[in-house]
Amino acid sequence: MNTAKQDQHMNNSDNPTLAAAMILGQVASTGLARGPAMLCDCARRSTAIPRREVSEAEARMEMDRFDAAVVAAEGELLAIQDRVRRTLGEDEAEVFEVQILLMRDVELRDAVRALCFDKRMNVEAAVDEAIKQLSVLFASLEDAYFRERASDLHDVGRRLLDQLAQGGQPISPALPDGCVVVTSDLLVSVVAQLEGRSVGALIVEKGGLTTHATILARSLGIPMLVHVANACERLRTDSQRRPGDRRRPGWTDFPESRSGGSR
Repeated sequence: MNTAKQDQHMNNSDNPTLAAAMILGQVASTGLARGPAMLCDCARRSTAIPRREVSEAEARMEMDRFDAAVVAAEGELLAIQDRVRRTLGEDEAEVFEVQILLMRDVELRDAVRALCFDKRMNVEAAVDEAIKQLSVLFASLEDAYFRERASDLHDVGRRLLDQLAQGGQPISPALPDGCVVVTSDLLVSVVAQLEGRSVGALIVEKGGLTTHATILARSLGIPMLVHVANACERLRTDSQRRPGDRRRPGWTDFPESRSGGSR
């Protein structure tokens, strides 16, 4: 908890109504925003991952599908990187290099191959399992920077699964101008799509100060809070208290939704 957040908490501790309405987190990108909140599960696929047993011959074909998905997904990342380079600059575009390297990583391919051939998994299930296994490895590392690369790994996995599903669902939903996006986790590819859109702020339950999503949000000038415990559940609960509300489900006022000091 940073000092500003501690001071704010103490100043409002004698006001139960205000304290209950406050959402506290760590400032990752400074700024000030106020607007309607939108719950967005930006890190979860909207369709179920297919799971089935495959034969050895099918496993070979599954690996061919994996290799094709890597080529297509890498092409997408290169296109996003090029757009970010042209609009924001070289430094901001560099955040996608890690994902491109992860996509090409022999360890990822070997893990997927072992699951297809040894466990007889179809490639979608194998990708999902391999990403989970490697995420555990990343989370066990002592260096915080490398631990936070787990979000890049999840982004890579989602992009591969979308390719294997022949496009799947769009990575980011339609977001109205001025909204405050509240999500459990945030992928850098989602933040890249916010460039040129009037999103008020980002509130993330997980995240971190050195994730690539955070770095890109700072470059875009979007206020952002991370490590905000139970933000999504609190917003859902608040919405459920207002059955007569005429606004769209999942929306509620987000009074004083601040992400730090003024820019």
